[in-house]
Amino acid sequence: MNRYVKVFGERNTGTRAFTQMLRKCSHVNVQQGPKSLEKRDHNWIRLNDAVDQFYRDDWRKLYRDALRDENCIDHEAIYAWKHAAAIWDIGYLKHNIDVVFMVRNPYAWALSTACKPHHIKGPKTPSFTNFITRPWLTERRDNVAIVLPSVIDLWTTKIVSFLDFSELASHFGMSPEFLKLESFILHPELETCRILNAFGIPNAGLSKIENSTKNNNATLSDMQDECRKESWKKRLTNGTVELINERLDRSLVEHFGYKWLKPNDFPDVLPEHEKQLFRYEMMNIEPNPNWTHPLHRKACTAATA
Repeated sequence: MNRYVKVFGERNTGTRAFTQMLRKCSHVNVQQGPKSLEKRDHNWIRLNDAVDQFYRDDWRKLYRDALRDENCIDHEAIYAWKHAAAIWDIGYLKHNIDVVFMVRNPYAWALSTACKPHHIKGPKTPSFTNFITRPWLTERRDNVAIVLPSVIDLWTTKIVSFLDFSELASHFGMSPEFLKLESFILHPELETCRILNAFGIPNAGLSKIENSTKNNNATLSDMQDECRKESWKKRLTNGTVELINERLDRSLVEHFGYKWLKPNDFPDVLPEHEKQLFRYEMMNIEPNPNWTHPLHRKACTAATA
């Protein structure tokens, strides 16, 4: 008999890749989120079509996210969004659903999220300092406050919810598992087997994913090399480390074996080349952008200001 597994994790923590590996396993059913239960009655279809007709790009995403948020209201906790703050519910026990929480080094996560700010509700910025200090408007399906003081609070809030969920679940004999993205990247099959063994699920059909699920040019070997080198550190300055630390709980960071970074270990400013490359990535444009392209011109101007 197949077992259900529910995966939670903040954006940019590897939930997609891990879920894809689970789907390859013969004895696993991945517990779906609210998207699979979207209301598609006549009114929903009309609204969705109207959004497509009148809006484009970021505005279209804004309205589609709102439709998805509305869809989440009446669903049981077991159908929560994979990026949501987890809320314990007896339904997990009733339906025999095992839970995995994915976590990532908060400093690396902040840098990754700056370049891939999924569900951002404000204008993109080429300044990492601005990105980590300005308020963040959440989704209703995030299960957190509607506005957080900083995007960094997403990491802290979600981690606290995972730990609270785990503590409550343990009172009912249920033991959720935690999976660090760094361990998953370095040992994808070994770590997935560890999770399956903890749940008593056979690993038949399991195989690793050889390429990034978001960047087809990045191979598993590339990601493992970057992970070992902790290459993300080259984009931190003493100022940004200090700002990130202000929004983190040191005990939470060290609970998962991550090092609490010291601002004085980082430079005052980034090398010009690295700084410019980072700004381009935050504005989602190529390293050698086409200034004459109408969709790129505004982003190019902001990135080089």
